[in-house]
Amino acid sequence: MNKNSGILKFFGAVLLGSLGGVLACQIILPWLAGLPFFENISWMKNGREGVTVINRNEKVILTEDQGIEDAIGRAKGAVAGVISQRTQKTTGGILETPETLAQGTGIFISSDGLLAVSDLFVPENAQRTMVLFGGKQLQATLARRDEKNGLVLLKVEEKNLPVLPFFENELKLGERVFLMDAKSADIFVNMGFVESSKPQPVIFFQTQKTTGAPIFNIKGEIVGLGLLQDSGGQMAVVPARIIQELIK
Repeated sequence: MNKNSGILKFFGAVLLGSLGGVLACQIILPWLAGLPFFENISWMKNGREGVTVINRNEKVILTEDQGIEDAIGRAKGAVAGVISQRTQKTTGGILETPETLAQGTGIFISSDGLLAVSDLFVPENAQRTMVLFGGKQLQATLARRDEKNGLVLLKVEEKNLPVLPFFENELKLGERVFLMDAKSADIFVNMGFVESSKPQPVIFFQTQKTTGAPIFNIKGEIVGLGLLQDSGGQMAVVPARIIQELIK
């Protein structure tokens, strides 16, 4: 009898504890969370709203990954390949096949066809510059050259082009960004992070495959245009505020 009595007491205690837990979660905690003293405590607020947070960190990671995918999707529509060519022989006459002098990626900064690109891809001796966008090759004209900052502004005769907002705040150390290379049919994306923000932003990219490409943050805002990438993976950036000055 004593042994059976002990087992009954054990299961009785478990049952009462379970009922107490349910009572606390469903009635007592929501009631307390409604009082002014407890209403700003996050876990009490979750109890009032019937929310159970299993793994808060996992939720944040999934949200950030989805944000990056969305930002990349928007950026793909605003970048274009740039090819600068020589079309004439040095001795005179037209080349049968134009000679490619430089090839890179630019970013549309106005819906009526203004494209910002590193001057690495539009050398002064180029005789023709083509913009590759939407499966088309568009003839581009030189709108402005900023030798101080290494930028060129091109113009193509297109309307209603997709344009992304400029990032207008200061980059933070460790902030995640990505560059997009569209100089070929296959668009290449490289993730990186801000290594230094002053006096000129410096971003580290582990993969060393491109240079002079547009750079975006995970919100899809234009951070700037990359310059030459060194052997250590570091790339200086012409910030968005300087690119904006091209169209003022």
